[in-house]
Formats: sequence, C-alpha cells, structure tokens
Amino acid sequence: MNLDIIINQFYPDFHNLRNKVILNNYIKKDFTYHKHSKVLCVLCPPWHVSKISTLIIRRNLREYNYSYLTYDIHPDIISPDYKSTKRYLTQIIKQIKSDIKKIDNKHKFKEIHIIGFSIGSLYAINVANKIEKVNKITLVTIGNSFAACLYDSVCTSEIKEKLIEQGMTEKKYNDYMKEFNPEENISGLKNKEIKIILSKLDQVLKYKYGLKQIQKMRKVGINPQVFVNKDKGHYRTNIKFLLHPKNDL
Repeated sequence: MNLDIIINQFYPDFHNLRNKVILNNYIKKDFTYHKHSKVLCVLCPPWHVSKISTLIIRRNLREYNYSYLTYDIHPDIISPDYKSTKRYLTQIIKQIKSDIKKIDNKHKFKEIHIIGFSIGSLYAINVANKIEKVNKITLVTIGNSFAACLYDSVCTSEIKEKLIEQGMTEKKYNDYMKEFNPEENISGLKNKEIKIILSKLDQVLKYKYGLKQIQKMRKVGINPQVFVNKDKGHYRTNIKFLLHPKNDL
C-alpha cells in the first residue's frame, strides 16, 4: 500500500481542528554563517516536521562552506480557522523575505538558493518570486493551488470538513487564499534556476496539481527542470531528498 495512505491511516488526527487558533512564537529560525561563504541556502521544511529534518542537508552545506538559514514553523498555522491561517502564512512569508534581505545585506552573498519541501514549497516560491537575488529554487512536491491541494489530500480531510461546515467551499477558500497560490507567484521567476521534484503516486500534494503548476510556468516562458518518480509518493519523495541531498545542493 502507498506509504502516504498508511501514514494517514495510523495518524489521522494530528492536525489542530479548532475553529479558533491563536499562536505565539510560531516561527523559529536558525542562521549559520560560514566564513568566506559565497552561498546562502534557505531551507523551508515540511509541515509538522521540525528543523531536525534538515540535519543531513545542513551537514552537507557545511562541507561545501555554504551558509544556511532554516526554519521551524508551528504546525497549527494551518487549521479550520481560515482567518488565522491567512494571517500566519502572510507573516511567515514576510518574515523569511525580511530575514534573507537582512542577512544578505550584511554578508553580500553571490548566490541564494531556497529549498522548499511540501508546504515549505509554498513559502519558497512566494519568497523567491519577490526577491530578485534568489537565483536558485528547488521545490520538492508542490501544487498550483493551496486550496485545491488541501481539499483533495489524504491528510487534510478533517480540516476540509471543518471548513465546509463553516460554509467555506473550495472555491471560496481558493478566492480567500489566492494570493499564496504558487501559480500566482511566478512573475518574478524568469531567469532563475528552478528544479521541481514530483511523484505520480503523491496522495498528499497530488501530482496533477504539480503538473498544473509546471504548465502554468511554461506558458509564460519559465522552464523548470522537472524530475518525476512513479512510485515513491509524497513522504518518500521528501525523505529521499532530506537523506540524500548532495546532488541537489
């Protein structure tokens, strides 16, 4: 059986399903500067996963003498409380952009590489679209629409049901969250090196939404490198990169 389905059968209730969610200190960051480093790598981890997931990547970055900025985002930023979800996403993207600019102003990097995993890909593309100096983008599993992916995912059915109880259909949710959609954040991506990694068996961020994102980009002259596996699914695709990142850094 697909690992995406197995995981969500055994751990079906790990999301915050309250209609009111108030968080403090929900963004944690860690910046490490290596002397004479010319490259800054920004890591946006997956949902429900702490920065420990990037341990091997950070080890490789040290070997390359790259500096890195990584984040730990509270999982409850996405919940049936759609107003707080929008507020938290806005602040996360704003914070990452601000951190990159401040750090780069101080250290004057020659290259900035941002890597997003799962929901981290949404942060990554929003940030890269706004910061010209981000010249390399790696997106490990992504979809074109935040709403479409949430409403058609094996892991967020409970959140979807709670949203529908509040009268928030997929169309209404998409209209409300449209500004974050990866397909709406591509105007500033031309002339950047972009790699997208997808899985045809992905049941969390389904392949068809990643494909729509690629088609949208190609339509405006952006041609990312695309790597698709047939059988790894969402979790194994992200885990493979996190454990064996050398060829992608």
